[in-house]
Amino acid sequence: MPTSSSFSSRGWVLVGLTAALACGPAQADGMSGLDSEPGQGLGLLGTKTPYPAPQGPVAYEAAPEGYVPVYSEMVARHGSRGQSSPGGDLALYDLCLQAKERQQLTPPGERLLSDLWALIRANTLLGQGAPSGAPGTSGYGRLTALGEQEHRELAQRWVQRLPTLLNAKALQAEAAPRQLVFANSGVLRAAESAESFRQGLRTAQPGLEPLFTEAEALTAYPADAPRRQAPGVNRFELYFHKLHADTDLPPEGDAHAALYRLSLQYQDVLRHGPALQAQLQALHDDPALRDAARQVLAAVFQDDFLQALGRGEVQGRSRGGFSIETGQGHGSVRLEGDGKARLSGWVDAALALYEAWAIVPALRVELPQQDLQRDLPASSLQALALYVEASNFYEKGPGTGESARLNRQISQGLLEDFLNEVDAIQARNLSHAAKLRFSHAEALIPFVALLGVPGASEPLPSGQPYSHDHSPWRAAQVAPLAANVQWDVFRNAQGALLLRALFNERPMSFDPSCEGGRHAPGSDFYDYLPLRACLKARMGQTEAQSDKKAQSSSR
Repeated sequence: MPTSSSFSSRGWVLVGLTAALACGPAQADGMSGLDSEPGQGLGLLGTKTPYPAPQGPVAYEAAPEGYVPVYSEMVARHGSRGQSSPGGDLALYDLCLQAKERQQLTPPGERLLSDLWALIRANTLLGQGAPSGAPGTSGYGRLTALGEQEHRELAQRWVQRLPTLLNAKALQAEAAPRQLVFANSGVLRAAESAESFRQGLRTAQPGLEPLFTEAEALTAYPADAPRRQAPGVNRFELYFHKLHADTDLPPEGDAHAALYRLSLQYQDVLRHGPALQAQLQALHDDPALRDAARQVLAAVFQDDFLQALGRGEVQGRSRGGFSIETGQGHGSVRLEGDGKARLSGWVDAALALYEAWAIVPALRVELPQQDLQRDLPASSLQALALYVEASNFYEKGPGTGESARLNRQISQGLLEDFLNEVDAIQARNLSHAAKLRFSHAEALIPFVALLGVPGASEPLPSGQPYSHDHSPWRAAQVAPLAANVQWDVFRNAQGALLLRALFNERPMSFDPSCEGGRHAPGSDFYDYLPLRACLKARMGQTEAQSDKKAQSSSR
């Protein structure tokens, strides 16, 4: 079994994009900064795209005269990570081992076998020696070195953008020092992202650390056996796509009850919704996708094995156990395949290969590369990338029909928290200087759709298939790793508030229905009260309903 800790430099497709990232973070200029079409590099990575950090200072519009920054808040996706769990990679490795035993691997397939082991090993060893996580525990799903860097630098740019607000001496000079509140989904990579962000703040403004605090711990859930959650964790706001009775069942009349029901409905539609399932099945059964999968796998397997795979006579499974030495004085890590992931047929196997390839740029520190080139037909890779992107559009994004409504509404608890924080500033409660939340693509994608961000929120009519000709939605632009939405709040001497929203650190617009709240034509600033009314309407709430909810969840 190969034990190399890095991929070979012999030209396999798994490392084909790393060269594009070798010179630094992906560049972007607004939402159109990433490649908008497949086949142009980073756009092929979809939601696995490393964060497109601004290259150099961003010129933000100055606040109108008399307005000063008084508050800022953010929700960010976790940074670059390894594969979320062992499954498809182990099943693909198993499939390659079977082909090798039959002497049915091509020379590139032989290299892939070694490269897959390097990837499995790198994923397993993520986080070894880190303060979080138990030694000897698999590192699948944890942040990579790049993911940690993304959030450290995001924090430093935040301080650079708002130096007067985030002045440690000024914040501590208040009668009651103002707080920087942190919240996360409860998943380790989100918590690690929060800690990396804190590290960035310690570097940029060391005096801010005494002001760090975790969001108040939830204590009422599940209703049938309440237990205190970890401080800072709020699944209702940051993991709402996977609420369950055993962890999140709300008491009768609870402020989160409606969101809990929405989550269950969303999950049911995701698993059983006839329209959604028909759309996803049509994508999977597309003859063009099958042909692209066959072309990809023809570079790996000789024809006899390839045809046997196409007929379903062989399949890969995530089986076997591996003891992987850390090489860092921490012993070894045991990785067990659970057998649940199965690759049967060309499409499943090719998609597993695509997913393995797409995660490599996030591991560029752990798997350094040089002298790289691509061996697979670009058109085949494009077809696989488009399938994954279309699936994300229907399952998480603007979607169509019933999924379009659910995919937006499921994030309303997060929007309500954003608004409640600004409402407190409006009421002259300045206890919070900022609230910083760390979550997942499943939160960011619905959230920007609910906000009505142009290019990230437009559903398709029922019966209209997703394509780049029919929709402006691009996964690499909407939800790259470390994607974020930030609201900066400014106040004048009379107490009027202006809000400037940023999407991936570039000024963003809200839904066109909120245009009446824009402070001036062409301005990046919105008057808060009309914007608030517009966003409440997008949630389907009347002012009376929203006031009642705000009172029940006020800080």
